[in-house]
Amino acid sequence: MDGQLQLLQWAVYIVGGMGTLLAAVQLGSWVAVTSALTAAFASFLEFRRIEDTLVGYNLAADNLYDLKVLWNSLSEQDKQKPENVALLVETIEKAIESENQSWLQNMQDNLLAFYKQVETKKE
Repeated sequence: MDGQLQLLQWAVYIVGGMGTLLAAVQLGSWVAVTSALTAAFASFLEFRRIEDTLVGYNLAADNLYDLKVLWNSLSEQDKQKPENVALLVETIEKAIESENQSWLQNMQDNLLAFYKQVETKKE
């Protein structure tokens, strides 16, 4: 996902820069084309939610890594205690559920905004 994010961001920068260059050499009709492409790349980036998804995944991965380090720091006796195992499982499930809930909330917000736009256009 990081590769996709960087590729699309570079496409926005390069095509936007080309538009500036074309404007400087008096090729104004092509500026509109580059502006449309820049907007399309930026919209696609937002549509795919690559940046938000990547941040959520990285946060969940960081939390899981911290849990792994904490678990590995425990003695073998502490690792065998059922309450510690249960706490580990519960904490891992919460970390994964938190990332999932973030995605779900974002999707619900987007659907609500979409429905409002549709209702506004009907009026």
